[in-house]
Amino acid sequence: MSIAVRCLTFLSTHLRRRERGPSLDTLKCLCLELIDDVCPKRRSLLSRSILGARHNADVWNLRSALFGGVSMSFGETVARERMARLDDLLH
Repeated sequence: MSIAVRCLTFLSTHLRRRERGPSLDTLKCLCLELIDDVCPKRRSLLSRSILGARHNADVWNLRSALFGGVSMSFGETVARERMARLDDLLH
């Protein structure tokens, strides 16, 4: 198989996988739900970051901040449980 055919096959497969993933709006809604009961100051900062996300990868990069915000309010166990919901959508 030529390199061009392999590249085209890879790209078409990659694009199909991306199309099957969750929409950015779905991810943003879930993230906002995950921080809904976090203290108002943290929630405000996180909400701005979530709403400013332009790609699914941006949401992935917010995981650490989301985990930190939730864990500061409710502890690491709750934060892990909530992040698991996000991880399920992203994988």
